[in-house]
Formats: sequence, C-alpha cells, structure tokens
Amino acid sequence: LEYTVKRLTSHPMNVAKPYIPLVNVAPLVERVRIPPSKNAESTFARRIKTVTEIVDYEKYKIISEWNPVDDTFTIDLNNSVHIKKIASRRGLETARVLDELQNRSNFLKDLMNKGIHKNVEIAKHITNYYGQLNHQGGLRK
Repeated sequence: LEYTVKRLTSHPMNVAKPYIPLVNVAPLVERVRIPPSKNAESTFARRIKTVTEIVDYEKYKIISEWNPVDDTFTIDLNNSVHIKKIASRRGLETARVLDELQNRSNFLKDLMNKGIHKNVEIAKHITNYYGQLNHQGGLRK
C-alpha cells in the first residue's frame, strides 16, 4: 500500500496528500496458490490478501486478511474507523451498523447457496431486500 500511495502522490499523478484518506479502503489482490481440495490438487487463483483502511496519509489499518492455509478470510470490523464514522453520521450505535453488515453478508451468502448468480436476479433480490428494510424501518442504503 505504501508503494501505491507513493506512486499516487508523485509525478505525474501528483495527488495531494490530504486526498489520500478519501480512498477509504484498499484491497491488495495477488495471484496465489490455494490449498488442494478433496478432488483436486492445489492450484493458482486470485485472492484479496488484505483489505486495509486508509485512516490518514501514511496511517493504515488492516481490517481483513486472507488465510492461505484454509483459503478463508479473517475480518475484524469492530475497530473500523470508517464503520464508526458511518454510525456517527447516522446517529447509530456502531453495534447496529455491524449487525446490519452481518445481515447483508448472510443475505449474499444465502443467494450464493441458492445458486443465484445472474446479475439481473441478484439485482431483483437486492431491491427486495432494501424494500423490506425501508418498510421495517431498518438501516437505509
């Protein structure tokens, strides 16, 4: 991430340092070897290795990491600066925002488990989800 920020703030891009925190988060994507499955040998794939919050210029916080041993992700949003900002702007407790994020994660996993992969179908389900939230007085988009 440091290299990326250095590249953004130097010639020819010359992004001013105060604008760097406006990026909010940065994923690091790499081609990696993933562990073998029961039916196949190990193979290569692209994975997001880390998701890093950009708190300020040269101040970063990793909020998610990929575990290469079992091809899973560890996510810790409990101390996320940006989640706290979102909660504050909406006048909510951070826990409520985290609960809603977990609900949305469960919703997307449910779509995947049901085999819903076409973007048109996904869009319909997301529209219905937000409609139910708005009707029930939940968090808004």
